[in-house]
Formats: sequence, C-alpha cells, structure tokens
Amino acid sequence: MVQREKLGPDALDAWWTAERFAERFAEHRGTLKSALMKQSLIAGIGNIYSDEILFQCGLPPKTALDELDADGLRKVRRTLRRVLRTATKAHQAPRSIPHTYLLHRRSEDGVCPRCGTELATVNVSGRTSYYCPRCQG
Repeated sequence: MVQREKLGPDALDAWWTAERFAERFAEHRGTLKSALMKQSLIAGIGNIYSDEILFQCGLPPKTALDELDADGLRKVRRTLRRVLRTATKAHQAPRSIPHTYLLHRRSEDGVCPRCGTELATVNVSGRTSYYCPRCQG
C-alpha cells in the first residue's frame, strides 16, 4: 500500500505570514524549486508555477535554499502569492494571464518574454524546468 504524503498548508492560505514562510523553508535543504513543489511543505504548486515563480523572482531553477536570506524568502513569498492569485483569477480565461509571464513561452523554441533570449531547460528533482539564462542568470 502506497502511503501518501501529508499535504502542507495551501500556498494561498492566510496562515503563511512572511515569518512562518521563512521558518518553514529554513527547515529544508536542496533547491528552492524542489521545496516549492514539495506538497508536504506547501500544497498547490507544481512544475509550471514553480518555474513561473522563479522567473518572476529572477532566480535560476537550481537556487539553493541556503542561498536565500530572510529578504529573499519574503520576495519569494510575495511573488508566489502574486503569481498564484493571477493564475486563479485567470482560471476561466487563460489568455488573461499577462504576456510577461513565462507560462506562454514554455516550449523547446520558447523565448523570454522580457529579453527575447531563447529559453533553456534543466532537470531539477526529475522535472524539466524552463528558464531564461539571461534574466535568471
């Protein structure tokens, strides 16, 4: 019998104060992308939205959690909430997601919506991550 991971708090839950977010993430090792997708840590973020959050923060996919200070984690939390609220509002109309988002460009021939650089991919925790090597360098 497969045991399921216990789900962490929902990513948009009001429980996630900046302090609690920083405390919870400080307890983990590895990459920020892996932590964002870890459903037992924070529920509701998958591969596509973790890429978007990292893109909007200007962080490469392999950013280590221990590279982020309290200010960096606050920025990630703010960006996470903004990206997920935008996506939630656009649920009925996906075209309303801003064209400045990476979501529209995630493909092998995709280009960065900011600078036009060809997107790169890297494997993080067994998942393909799209990113801009210039903007997230």
